[in-house]
Amino acid sequence: LNPHDNSLVNSHLVHVIAQMMYERTVEHRLEYDAITSIPNGGNVYAEGLQSVIAQRDGRQLPLIRLHKGTDYPERILECCAASPGSRVLIVDDVLRYGASAVRTLRILADAHYPVAAAFFVADFEWAGNRCLTTEHSCSVLSIITSSLMRALYP
Repeated sequence: LNPHDNSLVNSHLVHVIAQMMYERTVEHRLEYDAITSIPNGGNVYAEGLQSVIAQRDGRQLPLIRLHKGTDYPERILECCAASPGSRVLIVDDVLRYGASAVRTLRILADAHYPVAAAFFVADFEWAGNRCLTTEHSCSVLSIITSSLMRALYP
């Protein structure tokens, strides 16, 4: 599955995943004022979530754009409508080791954006999850985890 493919099936899948993300954030009573994604895998899911929130709540949350810098993995923060102090939800496709997520946390902190949580479509439950939750006190949510996959498909 390539999230950058704009086919009809993929667009529908991204929308379904964004709806699931929205429902999980409501279930966990997350409060956030803006959304960002880790380039490039999380972009379509962040945009999808932004759209679902607008449809369901009528809220137009700003999307903070992070771009790969010329010196990857450094990121460039694009100015947006979110003012410093806005609580941000980080969205990405996969959490493995957490390096990109940690860099994103640091960039947001440097720009004075506190992170409400990090949301991943899939969490491999490797070092990244422990690093974010333990070392950086960042809540991690996901649609699917490796332990759930093992339980469903032994």
